[in-house]
Amino acid sequence: MRTGFLLVLLACAPTSAAAQTVEHVAIKGSYAVITVPQDWNGSLFLYAHGYTADARILAPIPDDIGKANPVLWPGLLPFVPAGYATAVPTFRSIGWDVKDAVKDVENLRRYFTRKYGTPEHTYLWGHSEGGMITEAAIEYFPRTYEGAAPMCGTGAGARRLFDGEYDLRVLFEYACRDVPDARFVCGLCTDG
Repeated sequence: MRTGFLLVLLACAPTSAAAQTVEHVAIKGSYAVITVPQDWNGSLFLYAHGYTADARILAPIPDDIGKANPVLWPGLLPFVPAGYATAVPTFRSIGWDVKDAVKDVENLRRYFTRKYGTPEHTYLWGHSEGGMITEAAIEYFPRTYEGAAPMCGTGAGARRLFDGEYDLRVLFEYACRDVPDARFVCGLCTDG
């Protein structure tokens, strides 16, 4: 299933035939992949991945995208327009790691700037927790990024998100308490 999904994503993604430089870096406990195309237009896209509690992400990003943690796939697949450099970090910690993640994204951007020069334009994007990281980074560094795309981020903050989810669960349990088989099943931490 996972391989099939990856193949569909690869088939739908635009491709670039230009040669590129791929660099794997480790910065303060975070790992990253930087890709700079031969026809680099001078601009950079940084990707902030979504939430994961999978400790396997605390390792170098493999060259084989199918072996990478799926939360990294949007940043590793060629969704960024041709000619742009990309930088995709893991974060130094797992779970709800917004504070560390903002530091890790900024450390990667600074490393890129020292090694490849100051980008003409720098963009940041992320989904889910990465959307919240994107929002936080552009608030902390407003003059650093020319654009940002926080997708499905918890813009109101995690506390409000989790409170709302808890409220929904409590209301469901109350309203459906007499309905047979209307049990709310998670399956993430238990068998239901």
